[in-house]
Amino acid sequence: MVPSWMGGWRADATWLGWASSRIVSIGHMRPGLTTAVVSLAVVVCLEAVYILVLRRRMANRADAGVAPRLDKLAAALALLTDVTEAGFTTVAAEVQRVQAKAAPARASSRRVTKRVSAAAARGESAIAIAAAESLSEDEVHLRTALVTAPTPSLERVAALTGLIAGAAGGR
Repeated sequence: MVPSWMGGWRADATWLGWASSRIVSIGHMRPGLTTAVVSLAVVVCLEAVYILVLRRRMANRADAGVAPRLDKLAAALALLTDVTEAGFTTVAAEVQRVQAKAAPARASSRRVTKRVSAAAARGESAIAIAAAESLSEDEVHLRTALVTAPTPSLERVAALTGLIAGAAGGR
């Protein structure tokens, strides 16, 4: 195709050249510019039709492939939900079982102290007593010391209290 400024269109160049020779220019436009605009419009229309056809084909293919995938995804999500729920239920049951199986209630302090002092009186070591009573060795020593310590009399407590009160007031 030869532009109009180079001598006009040759009718045998292409069908576009043939068509452009028959298009009447609009207003003050040159025939070459009119041809270019018409050619561009035809190309845009053809591309639009091609895009619509491709889009329809892809939509048909996508619809065919998406439905089974969505079904698989929904089934996997339902399975995951069921497994998670069962896991949480199992964990909750185990926590309740462990809490119910927690250490039994301890005997009263007086009973433990009597058993510790009796074992110490029999000559058992503090380590053996601690193991038998589930106590620390220091606690065994403390309990034996409490049993062997003299019980303070009321006068002694009053005297100690007075001494403490007198010492605090003297400052």
